[in-house]
Amino acid sequence: MARWLGKSNGPIEPPSWYRTFDPAMWDEPDERELLMTGGVVLTEGELHEYHAQRRWHEAQFRYRAEHPLLAEQEFREIISRHQKRRRG
Repeated sequence: MARWLGKSNGPIEPPSWYRTFDPAMWDEPDERELLMTGGVVLTEGELHEYHAQRRWHEAQFRYRAEHPLLAEQEFREIISRHQKRRRG
């Protein structure tokens, strides 16, 4: 993977919402959820939880796109874990 920017001075810490899913933060239905529910606003249930998590994952994706050093750090962590598992 190419290095997009200069070397950082240690691990990059994203905001707390990035690491921890809080359903209340992602409770507001978006257009996609409203289209799937026929305009009915769901306040609880499996489908509402699914959409809250989807909104959170989409926000994480946008945050990584805006912070390439964090994306690179996470990529390196994934590769490192994979290599450790392969070594036993």
